[in-house]
Amino acid sequence: MISFRKKKQFIHLKDGHSSGSISHLWSQGVVSAEAFLTDPDFRKKLRAKVRSLGGGFEAHLPKSNEKVVRDDFSVVYGIMRKPYADGSIGLPFFSKVSLQAAAERIAQFGIPLAIELIEKPASDTPADDGGDQGHG
Repeated sequence: MISFRKKKQFIHLKDGHSSGSISHLWSQGVVSAEAFLTDPDFRKKLRAKVRSLGGGFEAHLPKSNEKVVRDDFSVVYGIMRKPYADGSIGLPFFSKVSLQAAAERIAQFGIPLAIELIEKPASDTPADDGGDQGHG
């Protein structure tokens, strides 16, 4: 899921049950940030889509012919994870490795990045699906 807040945060949220799904999340953030910064047609379509949803959020987005003030926007990754046996919440090793490349790319764009780990409620935790839950 991708959303936008009035604080000019592009929020990318995913159920992070495996390294693969989390790596996909990193890629989504990079691709959307790059398109937002470099593609005026993308910004035009984004504003139109946001306008159609109501709420006035399009006022917080630059028009297609306006320069993007990079420091005004940020990318936020939200990863929902079930806790480890010790109660901590973390990312699998390979997710941390793949994050480095995505974070470096977003830093090159000049956009701040934040990561939020969100504990999944026990009722939302599926039976053991063989996902990557290893500490890293």
